[in-house]
Amino acid sequence: CPVCRLIVGEPSWTELIRAFYIEHRCHSPLFRDIPREFVHWLLEHPQQTTHLPPFIAHLAHYEWLELAADVHPAQVLGVCEVADVLGSSLQANPTLQLGIYPWPVQLISTQFQPDTPDATPTCLAVYRDHNDTVHFTQLNPLSAHLLSLLQAQPLSGRAALAQLASDAGMALEHVLPFGENLLAQWAREELIRS
Repeated sequence: CPVCRLIVGEPSWTELIRAFYIEHRCHSPLFRDIPREFVHWLLEHPQQTTHLPPFIAHLAHYEWLELAADVHPAQVLGVCEVADVLGSSLQANPTLQLGIYPWPVQLISTQFQPDTPDATPTCLAVYRDHNDTVHFTQLNPLSAHLLSLLQAQPLSGRAALAQLASDAGMALEHVLPFGENLLAQWAREELIRS
C-alpha cells in the first residue's frame, strides 16, 4: 500500500502494521496473501483507523486490487478481435478485479485527500493485459454490473445486455446501442474476450 503509507506517515503506518500482526491470525501460510488479509482486517476493524483519514481502508483495498491483478496466476492472451460482440460468447479477463468505493480512490494522493465520500460510488475494474501491464478503468454502476455478469460466467453479448436491462428495469433496445459499443471497446482493451 505505497500511497496509504505515504499519506499515513511512517510512525502511524508501523503502528497499524504492528496492531495487525498482534490482533490478526492469518489464514494462509503464503506471504503474498498477507496484503489481502491486512486489507480485510482494516475493513473489518474500523476502530483501528479512526485516527487516520476516513478513506484509508478503501484506498488500501484499491491498492491491493492492483497487486492481486498483477500477481494473478492466469495467463492473459493478446487482444482478441471480436467481430460480433452481441453474438459471441464473452468472458471477463481472468485477472479482473472489481472494486466499488465511496471514495475516488484512484485519485487519492498526498496532494488530494477528500474529506467526504462522493455522492456516486467509484466503480473500478483493475486487470492485467498480455504485456503484464496492470490497468484500471473507471466504470459507472451500470457498466460495473455488466462486467460483473461477464466475470460470473461466459455469456453472449446480447444475453449479458438482456440481463443487464432486466436487472436495471430498462428496455433492451435502450441498452443495446451503448452496450454493443462498450463491449467492443472492452474487447480492444483486453478487459473481456471471446
